[in-house]
Amino acid sequence: TSIIKAYKLENAEAITVVDALTNVELVHAVTTADLTEALKQVASTAATTGVSLSSLIGFITAIKSETRDTANRVGLSLRTMFARIATSSAESLQTLTGVPFFIDETGKATSKVTPVMRNLESIINELAIVFPTLTNAQQAQVAQLVGGTHRLNEAFALFNNFTESIH
Repeated sequence: TSIIKAYKLENAEAITVVDALTNVELVHAVTTADLTEALKQVASTAATTGVSLSSLIGFITAIKSETRDTANRVGLSLRTMFARIATSSAESLQTLTGVPFFIDETGKATSKVTPVMRNLESIINELAIVFPTLTNAQQAQVAQLVGGTHRLNEAFALFNNFTESIH
C-alpha cells in the first residue's frame, strides 16, 4: 500500500509492481519480502525526488545483493543517500565527477547552482557511469559524499553493482 500511495498508482497497477518484484526475485539474490520492506522505507522519498519505481527496485537490488544487509537498512541507506545527494554533497559531487546536478533557465543540465535540481534518478545514473572511470581515491570520495560514514559500504555497493541490478 505504501508503494502504491508513494507513486500514486492505481489499484489496477499493483499487479505490475508485484510482477516487477517477482521478476527481480527470480534473477537476483533478493526476495520479494526484502524488496517490499526496503521500499516501505524509501518509496516516498524516491518518488518525491524523481526516482522511478523500477529504478528504485534496481537500486535496492544492487545494494542488497552485494551487502546482504537487512532490507530495512537498505531502504534507510537509500533514503540517506538521496538526501545527501540532493543537499549537502551536491556541489562537491558535481566538482569531483563532472556530473551536472542543476537545470538552467532553458531547461538544460548545468553545473551552475540554480534553484532547480535535476531528478535524482538521472543524477545517480550518470554518477554510476562515471564511477568506474574514477581513481580508487576519487571513488572513495564519491562513496563518502553519497553515503557518509555510516552508509559508505552501501554507496560502494550501489555503484559497483549498478549495471547488473539496474538492467
